[in-house]
Amino acid sequence: MNATAGFAAAFLLGVATGVYVIVRGVERPRRTTAPVDDFGRESGIGKLSFRAPFVAASLLSAGLVGYLLVRFGSLSGWHAGLWAVASAAVVSPIAARFVRRWAFQAAMDDAPDPRYALQGHIATVVEAPSEHELARVAYTANGRRVVAAALSVDRSPLSPGAEVVIDRLEDAVVYVEAWDRVEERL
Repeated sequence: MNATAGFAAAFLLGVATGVYVIVRGVERPRRTTAPVDDFGRESGIGKLSFRAPFVAASLLSAGLVGYLLVRFGSLSGWHAGLWAVASAAVVSPIAARFVRRWAFQAAMDDAPDPRYALQGHIATVVEAPSEHELARVAYTANGRRVVAAALSVDRSPLSPGAEVVIDRLEDAVVYVEAWDRVEERL
């Protein structure tokens, strides 16, 4: 394979890696279990991996610089390769830093609302409300059984053993709706 074809292949592989980054993003699931709060909600976002953008920038810049120097310049493949590696060494950290700033900002802007992290979970009423206390419901979230104070969304009475659907969690109170009513809407 001649130098021109090698640099063109590196450039195209860089484009393919860049498309992969655009499609998949840089957030990866955590290998360890994320911390879980008292209500069974996972806290924190996945980890961010910047290897793929770094590789994409390296291949793109090395391929482009090497191809242009061999095709339109008077340098040999080895000399063009040295310039290509030097350009990758300069461009890649800059590109990775740009992607890192963009990814962190996007993650902060897109943070999910923790009140709705449990929305749609099925729970069972384990204790009916008394005169001065809220009802209690039990549900399973992230492998943990959780019992929490609950109120009906429409303030209808909750009876023990009834299945309910969690709507949201506010101020340590789970707002629920009777499964029968949810099922009617489906």
